[in-house]
Amino acid sequence: MGAVTATQGQIITYSNEPITASFFSTSNGYTENSEDYWEGELPYLRSVKSPWDEEVSPKFIDQKIFTRAELEAKLNIDLSNQIGDFQLTRTEGQRVATATIGGETFTGRDVRDHLQLPSNDFTITKK
Repeated sequence: MGAVTATQGQIITYSNEPITASFFSTSNGYTENSEDYWEGELPYLRSVKSPWDEEVSPKFIDQKIFTRAELEAKLNIDLSNQIGDFQLTRTEGQRVATATIGGETFTGRDVRDHLQLPSNDFTITKK
């Protein structure tokens, strides 16, 4: 019996109110604080260790390769004069909070969306 079937008709509450029940298929070893991905802090969505996926999930590590032109087009930036190092800041859940690329600063979520990445836990390597 699957989890959906086993819990049909049930709800989870916090302070007698239904929660926002979030789901992700594979963690990076941590859950994320709600305000680091969405607007608003929810007391029951706090970052905690979640180490199981590294050993069991085939989606734990992935790689995408972009040409300079692809990166420029997807992020609407010009890298011709600014190929310096990329700078990333991280959330408590070890996902990218901000990424500075070509002199422009993006949220990790924006980079994830523009580059169609499966997560905002990423690194960038220039080759």
